[in-house]
Amino acid sequence: MKNIVTLIGTRNLNTRTYKYVEEIFNELNVESEYNNTILDPTKYCLNPCSGCKNCFSNGICIFDNLKDDKGSELKQLLLSADLIIISSPVYAHNVTSDVKLIFDRLSYWLHIFKLLGKPVIILTTTDTNGESFVNDYLTKMFQYMGAVIISNETFFAYDTQEEIFHKLQSIRSIIKDALEGNIVLESSPMQEAMFQQLKYTYLFFPKEHYEYKYWDSHGYFNANSFSELLIKDNSHNE
Repeated sequence: MKNIVTLIGTRNLNTRTYKYVEEIFNELNVESEYNNTILDPTKYCLNPCSGCKNCFSNGICIFDNLKDDKGSELKQLLLSADLIIISSPVYAHNVTSDVKLIFDRLSYWLHIFKLLGKPVIILTTTDTNGESFVNDYLTKMFQYMGAVIISNETFFAYDTQEEIFHKLQSIRSIIKDALEGNIVLESSPMQEAMFQQLKYTYLFFPKEHYEYKYWDSHGYFNANSFSELLIKDNSHNE
């Protein structure tokens, strides 16, 4: 069974951000076909990043094994997902603090393409503006983690019911295509540039460093481009 993980960035469950996610899945009837996990900040309690950099050096977050921290559980859900959906409102022309906290805790994944080849759908809600900052940030974070953005949709407060209907229908169609393997996953120019930069950097890293060992054990140094990594990952999943 395919796994969908949906991250909702607001603690207010009576918002359009949450409402549209529910409408997508209610109509799609995902529960009968796919395993769908919807997480809001009240369900994934995370301690703030301490800045110790242990995750970069050793690949382990010092908070992951604490009883009151869901970091390890959240990571496992994301790694087991066949599709990731993230829905965030615009707060002061940025993502919510809870969404930012996720990326703070996963920041070492930005160096190792930990979500290599995973399709991601970005949903943003706003009254009138600020969506470009949120969309750009979420796109950058997930692409640096190796994921592929397959849809990026914004819901405005002034959208008509017809516009909302068509946006929701489009997202449902993309979800179906993604889980059925009907979407070609391609790298972005940003990912290709990032791959070359990191590859050059890590060639000079100490061989006992976690990030060097990750790149070496996953064959990243043998690839000439990020596209090669995607092709290799896709062949393993077929």
